[in-house]
This record gives sequence, structure tokens and C-alpha cells, in this order.
Amino acid sequence: MLRDLAAGKVKIGPDIVLAVIPVFNIGGMLNRGSFSRANQNGPGAYGFRGNARNLDLNRDFIKMDARETRSLVGLFHRLDPDLFIDNHVSNGADYQHVMTLLSTQKDKFAFGAYLENELEPAIYAGMKKKGYDLVPYVNHWGHTPDSGWQQFYEGPRFASGFTTLFGSFGFVPETHMLKPYASRVKATYELMTTFIALPAVKGGEIRRMRTQAMSVPADHILRWRADTVQFRWIPFKGYEARYEPSEVSGQPRLFYDRKRPYTKQVKFFNHYLPAVCIHAGSHVFPLGLLIIQP
Repeated sequence: MLRDLAAGKVKIGPDIVLAVIPVFNIGGMLNRGSFSRANQNGPGAYGFRGNARNLDLNRDFIKMDARETRSLVGLFHRLDPDLFIDNHVSNGADYQHVMTLLSTQKDKFAFGAYLENELEPAIYAGMKKKGYDLVPYVNHWGHTPDSGWQQFYEGPRFASGFTTLFGSFGFVPETHMLKPYASRVKATYELMTTFIALPAVKGGEIRRMRTQAMSVPADHILRWRADTVQFRWIPFKGYEARYEPSEVSGQPRLFYDRKRPYTKQVKFFNHYLPAVCIHAGSHVFPLGLLIIQP
């Protein structure tokens, strides 16, 4: 995509500042292998989740133990982006979708209604025109996706949850690891160009929503719990599932039959309720407090 931007094949508006971090986990990228993630469909060799100190950078954004995290946080604050996108590859169930999308949890901030009713539909529609049926990140536990799932709650230890604390719209695209590598790259390309086109039509609204989101409330919600009552129906393209004896252990193994695809409406529980709330008082910081910038 960056090559196409440089060559003029992908157009970008004059008011858009695009910042790209090609590799966040440098140590993990250099620790290459082919067997650390069972069943991932390419490339021939890929990196490892942990960094050189075996820290999981995807869960480091509150404690910031890693230099990589501190560096990214410093860059984030300097750029103060309207949109923050953290590309991932997802494991788990088998289904037809090449790309799923985790949007930051809508109940956390003032721009939640705008995110759900305006921004997400524009992203989904843009990908639909390119032949991709997006679906929310498939966050199911202990059952198959056709029974529905709760939205993944990405608290501030995750990159997108952390950046949303500062009014950025956070997104985590997740390509499906069981799809061929080339298909995953293509889907990521199309989604990134869809995001790039958003500010041309939504830029003013996005900036207004960010201003509202950063108004300081008197009460702060520290913990959320999933609302198990409210849900909405979403179209999901999956495969019929059944249990078969494992060739290794002989025990029942969950099997997704790609010869039996389906499209059906499933329940998506994307509402969260406050669980712990505090009233923000005044704070006094001593002059001797030293804050070290990354």
C-alpha cells in the first residue's frame, strides 16, 4: 500500500497525515519460525508473539514494561491521531470471512453512538463494495460462533483501548489465520485504503466527535461488565460444525466442515454496563515528581 501511495496508485487527501509503523514488535519479528501457531496458513516463516524479553506487547499499554510500548506511546501523543488502527491476525473458529473488525467498545465515550451509527456502517459499506463482508471480531468462548458472541472488551492494556482514552477512534482488524496468506494481505490492503478514504467524507464529524469525547466527566468508569440482555442481529457466514474423533488422541475434536457453508443471523452482544465508577476529585502533584519521556 505504501508503494502504491508513493506511485500515486492510491490517492490520499491533502489534509490527511498518514503515519505507519511497519513493525512494532521488532524482536518478535526477528524470532522467525513456522510452528509457533498451529494451522496458520502462511507465510512460510513468521514472527513470535513475545518480544526479545518475551513480553506480550499487545497487553503492555498500561504498565508499559517494554521500550517498544513506551516509544509507540510517545509517538502517539506527538501525532494525536483521529484514527488508530492496529493490524492483527486472528486464530480460533473457522468461518468464511477473511477479515473481522474489532471497534473500540462504543459505551465508553461520548462518540459511541457516532461510531456505531455512522463510522462503522461507512467502513462496512466500503468493504462491501470491494467484495468483503466484514463481521465484528468473533469473540466466542466454549461454543461455535453460530450461537452468537459478546463484543471483545479491549481495556486500556490493549493498544486500541489505550489510544481511545485520548479520544482516538481505535480499531483492530483481524484477518483469519486459516485463510491463505495472500488473501489476508489483500484484505488488509483493501481495509486500509477504506480507512484512508474516510476523512475525505467524515473528517469534520470525526474531529467534532473527538472534541466531545475529551470533555472531562465528573465520574469515571473504571470497570465494565457485559450486558447479557441487549443484543443486535448480525449476518454471519460460517461452516457447519460437529465433533469427530481426533486422529491423535481419539478424543472428540471440533471440526468445521467447509463443504457445508451457511449464512445466518446471529446474536451480537455489544453493550456494556458500568461495574466500578469513581468520582474524580482534585489532585496535587509535587514539584519533585519526575516524568521520564520515552
